[in-house]
Amino acid sequence: MSALLPYEERLKKLQGELRAARIDAMLITYMPNIRYLVGFTGTSGVLLVGTGECVFITDGRYDAQAHKEVKGAKVSIAPRRKSYFDVAANLLKRWGISSIGIESERMSVAQFERLKGLLYKVRVRKLDGVVERMRSVKDEVELQLIRRAAGVADAAYEYALSLIRPGVKEREVALELERFIKLSGAEDVSFDIIVASGYRSAMAHGVASDKVIEYGDVVVLDFGAVCDGYHSDLTRTVAIGKADRRGRSIYAAVYEAQIAAIEAVCSGRTMKQVEAAARKKLRLSGYERQFKHGIGHGVGLEIHELPSPKQSDGGLMQAGCVVTIEPGVYIEGFCGARIEDMVLVKQDGYELLTAAQKTSELLVL
Repeated sequence: MSALLPYEERLKKLQGELRAARIDAMLITYMPNIRYLVGFTGTSGVLLVGTGECVFITDGRYDAQAHKEVKGAKVSIAPRRKSYFDVAANLLKRWGISSIGIESERMSVAQFERLKGLLYKVRVRKLDGVVERMRSVKDEVELQLIRRAAGVADAAYEYALSLIRPGVKEREVALELERFIKLSGAEDVSFDIIVASGYRSAMAHGVASDKVIEYGDVVVLDFGAVCDGYHSDLTRTVAIGKADRRGRSIYAAVYEAQIAAIEAVCSGRTMKQVEAAARKKLRLSGYERQFKHGIGHGVGLEIHELPSPKQSDGGLMQAGCVVTIEPGVYIEGFCGARIEDMVLVKQDGYELLTAAQKTSELLVL
């Protein structure tokens, strides 16, 4: 599947960005960005992208893997006792490079100082977010993989409904969900599975604990699957045995806010505008102050990608972006509710990528 991804096109696009910025080369050190650009799935290496040549540098542990996986770039194996930066510096000298861009937000101070020491005649410029912005717009193969990951999560939710009952520990549900997801063809779960019941449902990141699920609990389930590197993300909220009036009110407010937010998704709008639509609904129902996080995030090779409402532009969405829409309300000491779906941004609207059942009223198991 990964061989179908357009790595050479991505490298050419990045080279175009470098020419436009009048920078001779760029050193990519962030592994998800390296995977996006050349397909390497290992955990160690750097990618040197020049305006006419690209070289992936790794060490002997990844020799066979790099030569098998890397597309669109030459592979260079660093000699023993030589760092990746040493090899990159020698290549830059050979190329006659006078300026290089770096991912300064992805680089430690020690790495930065080491690089500057090696490249004392080369001008080093910060180029943060260049590859991440490219990654925010998915191509058709990426969307196919995301849809596959979403389908695994949809099926896992239906399975989860058969697991949740009084007397079962949150951790037992999470372990069974992880087993189901991996047996369904996913290589991994997207993150530590959240199963938060009763008072713990008011914890936005209530990773599964040894708490026993009880009759009358509200339970928040948040999980995803990874298929060929691409993630999915899904959240649903249910009640066990019964649901009191306040719990139903919280859930209904979140449901209405999520629908309003999804309907606000469109190319050219921002994540902040989408969040405003959700907050308007929650304000009318009296719960806006209990919505304690952003409306969502981009999803792809990482569970959190661009666009994001935290960006200076509010998280501008373009056709091809995949984002989560996940408003939540959390009442400490009582309960919480969150509903999350993945949405493909389209030129004139959106496409819902998750299909797990979602009820307008709190589902009671």
